[in-house]
Amino acid sequence: MAGFRSGVQIIVQTDQGRGNLFCQGFAGFPVVNPCLIVLLTNGSTDSLRNAETLRWALEAELLSVGGATPVAVPCSGLCGSLFDCHAHDVATAHKLLIVVGDSSTPFPAGGGIDVWMSRDDSYSVISLLPAGSDPTTLLPPSLKLQNVSFWSQTPVEFVPQLLGSVELTSRESRIFISYRRQDTQRLCDQLFDSLSHKNFDVYQDRFRSVPGVNFKLRLEQELRDKATVLLLESSGLPQSVWVPFEIATAKQLRLGILALGLPGAPDMLGIPTPAYNQGIRFSLQASDFVGDDPSLELEASSLGRVLAWIDKEHGRALIRRRQIMSDNLRGALLAAGALAPQVGTGGLMRVQAAPPTIGKEYAVLLTTRTSELNDFHTVDTNLTAPAKGVIIGPGLVDMARNQQISWLASTSRIERFDEGLLQDAAEQMAQGAL
Repeated sequence: MAGFRSGVQIIVQTDQGRGNLFCQGFAGFPVVNPCLIVLLTNGSTDSLRNAETLRWALEAELLSVGGATPVAVPCSGLCGSLFDCHAHDVATAHKLLIVVGDSSTPFPAGGGIDVWMSRDDSYSVISLLPAGSDPTTLLPPSLKLQNVSFWSQTPVEFVPQLLGSVELTSRESRIFISYRRQDTQRLCDQLFDSLSHKNFDVYQDRFRSVPGVNFKLRLEQELRDKATVLLLESSGLPQSVWVPFEIATAKQLRLGILALGLPGAPDMLGIPTPAYNQGIRFSLQASDFVGDDPSLELEASSLGRVLAWIDKEHGRALIRRRQIMSDNLRGALLAAGALAPQVGTGGLMRVQAAPPTIGKEYAVLLTTRTSELNDFHTVDTNLTAPAKGVIIGPGLVDMARNQQISWLASTSRIERFDEGLLQDAAEQMAQGAL
């Protein structure tokens, strides 16, 4: 399947004014498809400065991922127009146009933005403006029906959203709050509400567990559906019955673990865990809380810093999780004799069985959470005969959901494996036995 030239996985183009675009390439990511990200300005000094600020932050975030490196782009780093890049010839590439404005200069009507908007579903647009701006006077007519994102301090605030838009992280942010109710109920409620307003799917036991349910199984299933655990480290945490189970399960599933340390609370043993680069800690002070009381809620400014930290680290944890799964499957396939797998349409890993099993090919979707209907749809719509579809991800412990997914797998004729059986799945594919 065609990708970007020279092994480039992500291309970032930044408007330099006068129609010139500065191009940077990156590789070493567990991306499902190559990505072109273009930062477009209205040509004003403030707009160009805002785009450059966003570029530096985006580049720093990309290079923070383990294994990610800058690589040379085929155009030698400069394009003369919006559609000069060869990335536009790659049908499976995400092409994201980020319109970065200022508070007073309008974007001209027509031109490149309208052409971008008229193209296929691989093209998308995000408009970024400073808070208080009027998009009806600043954006061209083709963008006025789209939702606009506003930054309060700097466009850097939207780096996590941009990475999710090209599926380097995820459009779906899922997080599990682990806490001791007697210590941090108010803080947990505040975080639940604030993260939900930022479009996170948040599990908090007080709101998401119904009476009579098997609580241990519910916790384990919720963890399998999430990418990250947010641990509220309070002074009474050593007395908790459930938090040690939640953290142990998170480690077993190789989820990201973010520890929010409260004043005077001991660090929970086992965090960080260097083997998987987990266990990032954000330490709070008494002055971060309303009335300097850690049993209450965070001040608005402190809450904003915590939310920005969670947003960024959640994305990083998901990237690491994907990389681990991809590396493990690739290694298992090669050890079993399969040909070197390639990433193809829809981000599926294309696997060819070992000789002499000629013609046996598999399209594999790796998911960091338990299987869902959309996973089967993604595999089915991106299958090319005679390849067979395979989904690998965390197993289901909920019996009813497991029966539904098993029925869906048999109906769609797509094989599904729990991540714990990854080695077995790799050996069967290498042998052409699926």
